Amino acid sequence: MILRCLRGAACVAAATLVVYAPACKHDDHDHGTGPPDAVYQGTATDEGLTAFEAVPAKDDAAKGTTVTAPANGAKVAAAAPAKLEWKAPTALFDRSPSSSGTRTSRYRAPFPLEGLRSAHAHGAPMNGRAYLLVLKSGGTSVVRVFTTDTSYTPDNATWTMVKTAKSITATISSALFDNNNVVQGSGPFVGTASSLTIE
Repeated sequence: MILRCLRGAACVAAATLVVYAPACKHDDHDHGTGPPDAVYQGTATDEGLTAFEAVPAKDDAAKGTTVTAPANGAKVAAAAPAKLEWKAPTALFDRSPSSSGTRTSRYRAPFPLEGLRSAHAHGAPMNGRAYLLVLKSGGTSVVRVFTTDTSYTPDNATWTMVKTAKSITATISSALFDNNNVVQGSGPFVGTASSLTIE
């Protein structure tokens, strides 16, 4: 009888591990379900970007996000990749259910086997604020970055494209997420564009 109980407990533990084992690392995304032309950073997901792009963006300087460094109109040395930085908009307070602390996300299970509802092909769904940074030259997109971070430093290959373009316009749109879905009324809002010259 004791042996039978131990075997049953082992089976439950194994099933729990299978449910909670990540399907793939974030960096291993094949982006089969979302836009493949973007760089994904932080806890951003391709499913999140698909949801983000499904909502019409609105130009709103107060609720939008703008690159704060380098400064607008700055000349940046081409020798090394430049770090772009920004801050979360102050006019829109974070009302995402997962970060407010007022209630538990509907996908958070108090019991391990209830976690089947949160199974996700590419790992954990994204929550909180996300940003879509777009660098353009002559109206053509050079790189798009979908991220939950407030900074981005291009890798060498991307920086080569950016510095070849020389004149860059950077825009950022942002919104809040709850389990890969855009929170209603939270955006996307587009901030003021910033220009950079690479020389």
